[in-house]
Amino acid sequence: MRKIFFVIIISLFIFITNDSFSAEKAKEPLEKGKKYYEDSEFTKAIEELRRAVDLLEKTSRERSRNNDLIDAHIHLGLAYIGVSEADKAKQQFKEALRLDPERKLNEDFYAPKVIKLFNKAKEEVKEDIKAGRIKVAAKEPESEKPAPAPSQPAVQTTSTSQIAFIKSWGKKGDKSGELKSPQRIAVGQDNLVYVADTGNHRIQVFDSEGSLIKGWGKKGDKDNEMEKPYGIAVGSDGAVYVSDKENKRILKFDRNGSLLAKFGNKNTISSDVMGIAVDAKGNVYAVDKDKNSIVVFNQKGEAIKTIGKKGKEDGNFKDPSDIAIDANGNIYIIDWGNKRIQKFDSNGNFSLSFGKEKELDEPLGIGLAKNGNIYVADKGLKRILVYDSTGRLIGGWGKEKKKKQDEREQFDEPSDVAVDSAGNAYILDVNEHRILKFKVEK
Repeated sequence: MRKIFFVIIISLFIFITNDSFSAEKAKEPLEKGKKYYEDSEFTKAIEELRRAVDLLEKTSRERSRNNDLIDAHIHLGLAYIGVSEADKAKQQFKEALRLDPERKLNEDFYAPKVIKLFNKAKEEVKEDIKAGRIKVAAKEPESEKPAPAPSQPAVQTTSTSQIAFIKSWGKKGDKSGELKSPQRIAVGQDNLVYVADTGNHRIQVFDSEGSLIKGWGKKGDKDNEMEKPYGIAVGSDGAVYVSDKENKRILKFDRNGSLLAKFGNKNTISSDVMGIAVDAKGNVYAVDKDKNSIVVFNQKGEAIKTIGKKGKEDGNFKDPSDIAIDANGNIYIIDWGNKRIQKFDSNGNFSLSFGKEKELDEPLGIGLAKNGNIYVADKGLKRILVYDSTGRLIGGWGKEKKKKQDEREQFDEPSDVAVDSAGNAYILDVNEHRILKFKVEK
């Protein structure tokens, strides 16, 4: 009897030791897999995460609520999405949800299609539980961890609870105050809101409450005419700069809409000029998507500098979309094709790159706040992302617009964002032909 007792004790010790060893051994492939996922090396991520799952399964023979195993399943599901294997991704989500049916993905940071697939998996798991086909796993004694957000840093300061919807205005049409596919928005030092009303070939100016103040422009290539105005910027002197896209030029107006100057021609810029910005010296920066570079003009209308070229390296671009310049002359450019924002000093020298593919989907517009925060309108994610001056993601808000729901914090295709001196953010929702105003900064 005593001999049998010792055999049981030794066997139990070996069993526990092996399980502990498996859990410890799983840490390396789990962390490797997560890192590969963050670097978009999805095939390698799948290989490592499958190893982690196999090892962690050995430590969860009774399917207890093992947070590392849940983490591994969810990351593995996300990696499968990266290689377009939705069925396998859904199966991994279901494995995680069988361990914890209440687990959630952060809707603020994942693409709508990912959230939809995860929630579908959750519905199926809950149906299985209700029908008695599976049992809910026992909860581990330690506190639960939130669902992983491997592609996002933690939101820390500008949380959605601090953001307050104020109002919206605009609808599709060609009457005064109506909009048609507006692409860019800017706020002057007088806090007036300037909109490139692209489809109506004009500029419209609103006060901060949405009342129309003035407007100018019509379709054509003559003075005071424009065709598909796209980018818009307001200088420190109140002058308004517009990229007249189809006419391959930049127009400078006074604050009342009278033409002051014309910059550029078919030899210096293409018909694919996107965002524009003006620095303290009055130099005009035009984002030329076709040339994959930024063309800089002085006040004489001369092209004096070009920043960047096509490429993935720091300082180069792939289909850049917008630009903003802060009070210190730092230049922020949305590198749309490379899914990042690049920062340059006032001389055009590269200094910083931030954002990444899983953090940004289709970033289109950028706006700067007085406190140095950087706002990015992401068309693909249907939301606004907020970074601090070091490029750290600190917040964001918005989700996909759906019918029969509160539309105040939902966007169809947010194309641009601007921030006034009081910390109000103005979002241009291009397909809804409207402007939304939020109180964000204190």
